[in-house]
Amino acid sequence: MGGRISVRVVPRSDREGIEIDKASRLCVRVRAAPVDNAANEAVVRVVSEALALRRGAVRIVLGQKSRDKV
Repeated sequence: MGGRISVRVVPRSDREGIEIDKASRLCVRVRAAPVDNAANEAVVRVVSEALALRRGAVRIVLGQKSRDKV
């Protein structure tokens, strides 16, 4: 079973986690900078931990170079 979720990423954050922002978007905060795919890897880690899934079960399918990802 699979599903897709849209998220807004906030790189270089002082804390990591998932929250709802002021525009009612699902927001993933990561400490990593958007350099050499570090922020994308952090997003996968944070989302997989929050959903209690293996990291291999979570992937970014759209938005590799954007703050908005699916």
